[in-house]
Amino acid sequence: LCFTTLQRHTPTMAPSSWTLVCVWIAALSSSLAFHSSPQTVPSAPLTPRRCLNQIPSFAAAVQCAGRRTGSEMRAASTAVSEPSAQTKAVVRKEWDIGATAKYLLATALQWACILVTLAALDRGMPLLPSSLPSFVPTALTASFFALMAVRSRLFSVLNNQRPTPLSERKEIAEGTRPSWMPPPIVFPFVWGTIAMLRTLSSTLIWRQAGAFLTPPIAALMLHLSIGDTWNTIQNVDRRRGTAASVVLLVLASSIAANRLYFAALPIAGWILLPQTMWLSVATVLVCDIWRLNGCEPLYPVKREMVS
Repeated sequence: LCFTTLQRHTPTMAPSSWTLVCVWIAALSSSLAFHSSPQTVPSAPLTPRRCLNQIPSFAAAVQCAGRRTGSEMRAASTAVSEPSAQTKAVVRKEWDIGATAKYLLATALQWACILVTLAALDRGMPLLPSSLPSFVPTALTASFFALMAVRSRLFSVLNNQRPTPLSERKEIAEGTRPSWMPPPIVFPFVWGTIAMLRTLSSTLIWRQAGAFLTPPIAALMLHLSIGDTWNTIQNVDRRRGTAASVVLLVLASSIAANRLYFAALPIAGWILLPQTMWLSVATVLVCDIWRLNGCEPLYPVKREMVS
């Protein structure tokens, strides 16, 4: 129904069509949330030691053990006080203003650098020799957008490292994942396809507008900048709560960019639409992982490293 209505409203894309997109996302989110369950054995007893192994923060472990008997709670405290060869982070519910400022400033700086690059390309493209074949400007433009689709983090001052198969397996072993989560091997293929769709749709927008620095392309670059910062929060700083809130901004920026692409060139909007659809699923997945692993605060909190 959603796709049929969108097609009827093309190329105008009336607000009612976007309402149906939001309804589809909400229905998907509700369905996955109600049918999700952790990948654990339900019959296994919830002992304090097992609770501490599944929840990464000491504060959450104490809350979990507090719902048991007094003797079990003392046993949990003893288990925590045992010396460990690894260093663990104790999370305090105190807002980390420095981390918040770092994320905001890094995102703004990255977006500004990309916009300056787009403006420079608008000035430099007409300087190409006229003797070049006609397809050369389009090929160069497509190459630039392909680079941005897969390596936009080159403009970021943060470490936006993506998860590797090894780190993903370690993350799954340390935490709880929903039963409906796709296997890790799926994600590279999905993101590779989305990168190609970003490249194609952005190249079409460039050909339509005759410029790089346009509102649709600028909106997509903002989306990429927010996504790169989210990768730092999720995969480098390991802040599940902050990642669960920031992923909503990632989805919102994708919806905004998709709407501008539809307004500029409907076919480009259709090509970019799978990105928004996939991010709606990814948003539910991130929020569900956060829910199953102790519900860490949704804002950056200070951490203390203890042995």
